[in-house]
Formats: sequence, C-alpha cells, structure tokens
Amino acid sequence: MILKHTQLSQHLGSNLLPIYLIHGDESLIVEESQDLIRQAARKRDYSERIVFDIEGNFNWNEFSSEAQALSLFSQRKIIEIRLNTGKVSDKGKALEEFCDTADGDTVVIITSPRLDKNVQKQAWFKKVEKIGASSIIWPLKTRDIQEWSSLHCRKQGKTIQYDALQLLLEKTEGNLLATKQEIDKLCISIDGNDINLETMMHSIADSARYTVFDLSDNCLKGDVAMAAHVFNHLRSEGSELLALSGLMTREIRALNSLIYYSQSMSIEQAFLKAKVWKNKQGIYRTAVNRLSKAKLENLLKASSNLDLAVKGMSDEKPWHLFFEICMALAGNQHLKMRKTG
Repeated sequence: MILKHTQLSQHLGSNLLPIYLIHGDESLIVEESQDLIRQAARKRDYSERIVFDIEGNFNWNEFSSEAQALSLFSQRKIIEIRLNTGKVSDKGKALEEFCDTADGDTVVIITSPRLDKNVQKQAWFKKVEKIGASSIIWPLKTRDIQEWSSLHCRKQGKTIQYDALQLLLEKTEGNLLATKQEIDKLCISIDGNDINLETMMHSIADSARYTVFDLSDNCLKGDVAMAAHVFNHLRSEGSELLALSGLMTREIRALNSLIYYSQSMSIEQAFLKAKVWKNKQGIYRTAVNRLSKAKLENLLKASSNLDLAVKGMSDEKPWHLFFEICMALAGNQHLKMRKTG
C-alpha cells in the first residue's frame, strides 16, 4: 500500500505491517516517520532493534541472516535499514526474500533519500508495497511548513501566533531543520506558553552576528572572502554543522533544479518549479551564470559525502569537507571528489 506521511499516525493506531519504506527529500520528516513506526512496534512488544547503514557493496546476507535468526532477547524485533545512497546493491533480492517469508515476528523499516521512478519499478519495491507500505516525502509547501511548525510548538506545550510564525519562516526561508532549531531554542528560553511577534523579534535580534543564511548568500553571490569569513565565525561560535550542511545542500539542490527546469521553460517559471524564494532569485541568477552544470553535480555528490561525514559514517573530516564545498560554491576552487563505499 501507499501511505501519505500525514496518514501514518492513524494507520499505526490499528495496523503494523511487516515492512515500511519511507523515502524523500525532507530528511526530518523521514526521521519522524521512522520514529512513529518504531514506537508503534515497541508498543506491540517488538523490543529488540538492529540497524544496518547501507553503503557501497553492503553484504545483504547479513540482513537476511538477521531477519531469519531467532531473537536472543525477545520473540519480536525491529530491523532498520538506512539506504544512505538510495541504492540496493543486490538488486533487492534479500528484501524480496524477506517479503516472501515475513512471519510477523520482524518489522523492517527502510529509510532513504527519494528513490527515482526506475527504482520504484523494481521487483523488490513492488513487493514492499504489496505486503507493507511505502511513503514518499515530498518537499513541504509553505502551508505544510506552517502546520508542521505549529504542531511542533504544541508538542512542547507552546502556541505560536501567526505573525510570529511568518517572521520565523522568513528568517529560515522554509528550511525545516532550521525552523525546528529556532522553535526548540525559543521553547526552552521563554517562560510563558505563547510565542508572539515581540518574542520572535527579540529572539532574532539576539541571534549570532552571522547566520547560516549569511554563509549561503555569500557563497551564492560568489563573494569568496566574505564566505570564508562567515564560515570561520560560525565555526568558532560552535554552530551545529548538521544545520549548516543541511541548508547548503538545499541551496545546491535548488540550483541543480533551476538549471534543469530552465532548459525547457522561462527562468521565472523555473524559479517557481525550483521553489526559490523571490528575495533569493537575484543571487540564484548570479550563481547559475557562474557555475557549470558539471560543477553543481559534483557539489551535490560532495554534499552526500558530507552528510555521511557529519553522521560519523566516513573517515572524512566534516568541517574541512564543508569548507571545500562552500569555497567551490563561491567559485574559488575545484572539488576533490572522493570515492564512497
């Protein structure tokens, strides 16, 4: 079956299928969906948890052996598969076998970046949807982000007024992870339960001298010196690299989308399709005119490498790699592409 992520909570209230696949562009929503499934399984006494991070030529026999093995601690277990590259090296044979023999004692949760249409046509994908469920997480629209933000506040016992929320989304430019971090910071720092416009304005005024948006803007403008200065400031201030890299990856993806769409439509239409905010369109034009398609594709690959490094899943030095990406985006150097897997 196919589920929207908004249907998942209601579905799990009365169902728990043998296998779930959550994939998409909003990593935060993918993680939240995974958490919901895990919690639902634990309520049903699936107490053991095994995690496989899939990179390169992963030996899928390890998954098959674990899926078939009796649990040492309980009768039921959860196996989480993280397809970090969105690829299944054995063409999905192990997942097909699991779908054919699933006995209800094991729940498999697969998470991945968005899988393309070719992958969705493969036999393993179809079998997952036949006995389990798949859910694709598309980039959230402005209204969806507003609803998510309000709900996230309510989960922490706070309410956020509409004008305060609008100001927040202007600051974060619709980046979900950055929005979440601002809300979390506010919910911890304020005494009352209401986040109003004045509270939001004070919070923004108290922010660091430079923000991640200053870094991305200067990279897009091609201002190498200023980009390096802001980078050093953010690093010295102890900024969270996950948030920094998340926004930069979003900018790089948007640039790639903009080039793709502009080949078949006007630049104004391409901006709409690529979801580029109006106040950013000028610097996006500058970046597109300055950066080649090949370089942007390399930047996208480097962003995937950075994500692995930030999560401790590679030997790369994440801050060093992030600096290389920033400088390459600003146009000052070529990326040294590494092999992964």
